[in-house]
Amino acid sequence: MKRFKALTLIAATCGVMTVSAVTQAEALYEQYFSGVPTGIWNKEQISYNSSSKDISIKYDIYKNDTQKGSYPKLVSYEDISRKTNSATLKYRIKFDKDYSTTQGGKFFGIAPENHVTGCKEVEVNSWSARVGFANRVPQLYLYFQNKPDRCGQVIPSTTGAQLNLDQWYDVALYVELNSEGKYNAKAKLFIDKQLVAKKTGFRFHGLSDLTDEVKIHKFMLSTFLGSISSTSGAEYLEDQSGYIHYDTFKVIDGYAWDLP
Repeated sequence: MKRFKALTLIAATCGVMTVSAVTQAEALYEQYFSGVPTGIWNKEQISYNSSSKDISIKYDIYKNDTQKGSYPKLVSYEDISRKTNSATLKYRIKFDKDYSTTQGGKFFGIAPENHVTGCKEVEVNSWSARVGFANRVPQLYLYFQNKPDRCGQVIPSTTGAQLNLDQWYDVALYVELNSEGKYNAKAKLFIDKQLVAKKTGFRFHGLSDLTDEVKIHKFMLSTFLGSISSTSGAEYLEDQSGYIHYDTFKVIDGYAWDLP
């Protein structure tokens, strides 16, 4: 169930009192950038922009005989304030004006305590949901029960629209866990409040009870391009390396893709 903070507004019109309730969904995780980032955001690749009060992440691209991607990967996890069975991850993104690579990658997500990534086997109590981009086209990237692919499943954009360079966009990832034993999980991706990708009718978890161990519990600071395990013997691709800018990360309880 969603929890709401209620704000009651009272107005008097012609001597008659009218009362309306405005609800605001509960924020389970919030990260603003009013100063130099700390904690999981204090990474070498992350730069703080004091004038615009946002951050930039540098994606350095390397290539060897078999692999290509940014290195090192940014992967950290942080608990949200309360476990829940549905939540919306929201943040803002801007591809730098000089961003040139077409390499696909992962761009943040949410997960349970036992999160699964990296082409590892999905257990009955593990799953994850992340935002992906390939050549600046948004997509979902999901690990769930009986997924058809060796790694996560890509759910491509229904529009195929590419995000512009040097322009801010609002990203919202909604996740709803399946009921006990049922195929009714949901994952939806919105860009500027427009639905661009979704998957329904599946199981994130395989438990007979919707227990705390499979509920949404982690914000995933998981962002990188492609995949490369080491820079040893690899070529640095300076012309394909670049910055992406981010601001205002939130995990909100329930279905909140349209909230500011």
